[in-house]
Amino acid sequence: MSAEPLARTPSRRGLGPLWAMAMIFGLPFLAAVLFYLNPGWLPQSQANRGMLIDPPVAAATWRLQGVDDRPMTLAEAANTWIILLITGSDCGPRCVARLHELRQVRRAAGVERARVERMLLFSTSPAADSVTRLKQDDPRLMLGVSQRDQLIDQPLEPGAVVLIDPLGDAMMYYPATASAKDLLKDLKRLLKVSKDWRVPRQ
Repeated sequence: MSAEPLARTPSRRGLGPLWAMAMIFGLPFLAAVLFYLNPGWLPQSQANRGMLIDPPVAAATWRLQGVDDRPMTLAEAANTWIILLITGSDCGPRCVARLHELRQVRRAAGVERARVERMLLFSTSPAADSVTRLKQDDPRLMLGVSQRDQLIDQPLEPGAVVLIDPLGDAMMYYPATASAKDLLKDLKRLLKVSKDWRVPRQ
């Protein structure tokens, strides 16, 4: 009478593929559960360089006036991005240097620069000779005066920049110490994603 062959127990080598499959399919699920239960473990990545204004502020609500003391709105710049530079009662050397940086930012936008305008916003009406000089140096620059101390929920010290989107909302803020390169990186990305942002014509 011949003996029946004994059942072969799986060897460690034979279990290798099974463990590999368990690792491949089980670890992602386990990681998802752990990150769901511990969201603080997730890396905090932030693409934008400026500070988001949340919620955005409608620039149409700002009480602005032109340097000629007449009321003004930003309607003429609708459907464009506006780089708004804050200054005091005059535009001194630092202000002029900042304006030059912002002019280079617009140029660096390449073919999309037609969708970008720049504006200098004074805290009080500037002297006539200062206005004349600015218009001669940069005819495209928009000039205005703010009739409010606070336009957004951020300190608007001289040199700060506010980015206004084509829909007329102030949506990004850059302090006076912010690099123009950071603004340019944000602007290039925003120009790509905002091609279809349009304010309907009345």
